[in-house]
This record gives sequence, structure tokens and C-alpha cells, in this order.
Amino acid sequence: MPALPSELIRQIVEDIVDDVNDPVYFRHLSVVSLTSRLLRHEAQRLLFRDSGELYTASASRGKTILFLDAVLSSSERLALFVNRFSITFDDFFNPTSDETTALIRQLGNALEAMRNLTFLDVVQRTAGLHSLPSILQDTHFKLTSFRWSGYSNGVAEVIDLKTDFLRRQDNIDHLQMLGFVDQSTLKSISADILPRLRSLSAPYPLTEILLPGRDITSLQWSTPLDNPATPYQSSLVLGFPFHPGTLSKELGRIRYLSYDPIDTTVPVGPDIRRIAPHLTRLICLETCRDIIKHVEALSQIPHLEILVLNADGSRSRMPKRRDMTKVATACESLEHIDIEDNHGKLLRFYYDYSSKTHLFDTIDESQWYAWINDHDNPWINDYDSSDEE
Repeated sequence: MPALPSELIRQIVEDIVDDVNDPVYFRHLSVVSLTSRLLRHEAQRLLFRDSGELYTASASRGKTILFLDAVLSSSERLALFVNRFSITFDDFFNPTSDETTALIRQLGNALEAMRNLTFLDVVQRTAGLHSLPSILQDTHFKLTSFRWSGYSNGVAEVIDLKTDFLRRQDNIDHLQMLGFVDQSTLKSISADILPRLRSLSAPYPLTEILLPGRDITSLQWSTPLDNPATPYQSSLVLGFPFHPGTLSKELGRIRYLSYDPIDTTVPVGPDIRRIAPHLTRLICLETCRDIIKHVEALSQIPHLEILVLNADGSRSRMPKRRDMTKVATACESLEHIDIEDNHGKLLRFYYDYSSKTHLFDTIDESQWYAWINDHDNPWINDYDSSDEE
């Protein structure tokens, strides 16, 4: 029997196991990989291309160890199949134990072997895990998406390791960064890193450093990890240190903006009334429900099509229909407003300009805007900076 083309084998495997959201997806792939040598390679490629969410808590650590053991011990170099890798170091993880040291070493070895990795997501919820950045030291992959959320470490050799990593990763277009490097370090290397960055999530001070000189079209202002637990004060929003002369041009490139200007304690970004005149190309704004009262500011965003209002811990009241109607009539390009109510229900508000009537629909999570997916959006991928005014 003549050998089947690899493209046909791949299609056969993908047709057999076609729903990645099926709870038994990985089990089915495992079965397929054992049925014949012909299907084994393609089934393993699909099985290991995404690690899924790995955790270090006692109840979940077994899966993490099994995955790392598999990619390191395989004679078939399964590590080369891995494109996406995500791991979370949980709150109750002992950062100084021998077990932790062994896991960090094993993780570093695994990442070194994953030469085709393009997506890396590391979440550190455990303070004191100072050795964690060492997992990046001997890596050879070229990422397009890098997410790091953890506690910063000011030790000089760790800072050097992180800056060297960022200098080597010149293909990243989507970056989420919390606690990876401090402001002074980032400022010193900013001109030498991330030339292709298009989508950025970071605390406001870091975005001030990274926005200039880059064609970033998707932006999220996030809460610093060391955000003090102080009572919210409305005066802090208006007093937020926004410098129009510094960022006005950069904000004019943004098509997607996500932030809660008052977050849970202190502001994470400037008041919408201060930045609206500079958001000349913004298509989608995701923020808190309180924003609905700033009709005049929202009307200054000429291309706003989608307004997404999060419940923000039920701190703000549910917008009234008349408030949303005012915004819809003031914003000529607005297509709909998505709202999360106090019970997590997702609603979509439409306004019919011809009949001057409104409509509410319930939507599911698949229709809900998520900033984290913006870098996969064709509006961003097709964006041409040459058409800037």
C-alpha cells in the first residue's frame, strides 16, 4: 500500500478528533496515537501543541509533572510539537522547598527543549519565588505572545536575565506584563526591544515607556501588583498623571482600549474626559459601567463602534436605558453597548436610529468582547500603519 501524504493523514486525525472544547478531546487523541504508527505522529502533534492550563497546587501538580516528563523523556522529541505553554504557580506553593527547586529546574529544561514555542503564559501568585525567571535563561524559541504576571525581583543577575530575554524576543506582537521588569530597567532597554509589538497590557507607567515609536493598536491598562489597598477616591481619577503631549500621537493609533479608570482601589488610567479627544481611531472601549455618564466625552470618539461595560464588582449601578440611549444618539458610529449586570448576565443594547427605538438581547460568553483576544482579531492583523493621518 503506498504511503499516504502527510496532509491527508493530518486531515484524518483532525476529522476524528475535531472539537478541542470536548472534555474527552485529549483522551481521544491519546487513543488515536496508539491505534497505528501511521496516525501516531499527527495525533501526538495535536496532543502536545498546547499544554493547556498547568498548575502547581498539590491537587493539580501531577498533571504538570506528567506533561513535563513526557516532553523531556520522549525519544520522539515531543517538545518540538509544543506551540503554547501556560503555567500558574499557585498561592499556597512553597517557594523555597526542594520540590520547588526541582520543578523550576525541570520547567527550565522543558522550555529549553520547546524550540517551536510561540505562546508563553506564566502566572506567579507566590511571593518569594525568586528563581522563577531562570526558566527563561536557555530558551531558543521565538515567541509571538508573552504573558508574565508575577512579583518583580531586583537582584541584578535576574534583571540581566530578563532584559536579555526581551532583547532576544523580537517577534512578540502581544505582550501582557505585570512585575516582569521595573520602570527604570524598561526605560533603559525600550529602544532595543519589541519592534513588532501591536498589543500591550501593562500598568500605565510601563505603557508610557513602550507606546512611543511602536504601532500598538490594542492597549489594556492593568492594575500594578503592588497596588495599595486604599479606599477609592474619585478625585484620584481626575488627578491621574496623564501627559497629552507625550502620548497623544500614540493614543491616536489605538483601536481597542481596555481599562477600569477606578479599578478596585486607585485609578489604573486617566479619566475618559482627558483622553477622549486623542482616541481618534478607537473602535472598541471596554471599561466600567460608570463611564456611561460621560456622554460628552464618549461623543468625542469619532469611530467608536462597541462600548463594553463591566460590572466592576457591582461598585457602579446598572446603566439605565435612557443613559444608554443618550450615548447611542451622541456617538454616531456606535453599533451596540454590551453590559454585564450584577449577576454576571451579559446583555447587548442596540439603538435603531431610524425608528428611535432600542432593543436588549441576552448574549453568551462567546459573543462577549475580551481584550485578551484582540491580537487575533483581523482588524488588528490587517492594520496598516501607513494609512495613519
